[in-house]
Amino acid sequence: MQQRRLRAVGTVAVLAAAACSPAAGAGSPKAAEPAPAAVLDLVGRNAAAAGTARVSMTMRIPGINGAFTVDGVMGWGDQIGMDIQYGGNEAMKGLDPDGSVHAVAKGASIYYELHGPAISRFGGKHWMRMDLSAGTGAQGGGATEAQLYQDPSAVAKALTASGDLREVGKETVAAAETTRYSGSVPVAKLVAAGSGLTAQQRKRLLRALQAAGIGDTAVDLWVDAEQLPVRVVRTTPTEQGTMTVTTDFADYGTPLKVTVPPASDTADLVDLMKKLKAQG
Repeated sequence: MQQRRLRAVGTVAVLAAAACSPAAGAGSPKAAEPAPAAVLDLVGRNAAAAGTARVSMTMRIPGINGAFTVDGVMGWGDQIGMDIQYGGNEAMKGLDPDGSVHAVAKGASIYYELHGPAISRFGGKHWMRMDLSAGTGAQGGGATEAQLYQDPSAVAKALTASGDLREVGKETVAAAETTRYSGSVPVAKLVAAGSGLTAQQRKRLLRALQAAGIGDTAVDLWVDAEQLPVRVVRTTPTEQGTMTVTTDFADYGTPLKVTVPPASDTADLVDLMKKLKAQG
């Protein structure tokens, strides 16, 4: 049972741009709209400069009942990290009885706060660490955790580099007037565009994603009048079904301060999975 729960957590708990042309005057020819690639280049640079934002995320993962919801603050680039709260989900009850879990992250390490029986199961520790760039023994270990990191500047960069970028049209999202852009991005480009990982970590993460059957990802990105991402939807076919991650961004530049739990109070998921595997 414990091993099954750890595998569920390993599968669940994360990858991850110009201005509009001026209006034409009365009677004058309409100014040419900028190309989508030029727009997203600016969008990516604006998001990168902001460094952080408040996020509201919904993840629908094949093989797991119900959607995962995540709310909190995320950072990327030099500020890569997050302080988030999962909404209640059955698959997270191995960490907290009600399935609502607090997590913080710094770089490639994500720390989940433990409550209830989980504390004794994890040797009296109050936190569990997962290295999203390492295998966990679970199928595609670390692959889904990578979806937590929604660096909008990296998404814009990868979408621009995909060669499959198109403008869909104007839409209202979260009460904002936006322009929607779409395309298909190879997983290797998403990993390459992400921030905060070493070359070796990127290599391991790409292997984990590919092992989970993750290839091309359909990306939809909504950009507001300030040339910042408002929403990103990533739809990824996997061997188990389609995984969808929807992320809304707001309050760019929100302060993010992450305090990493002490090692003495932290259990490492990779080590635990290795021990369970050795025990048969």
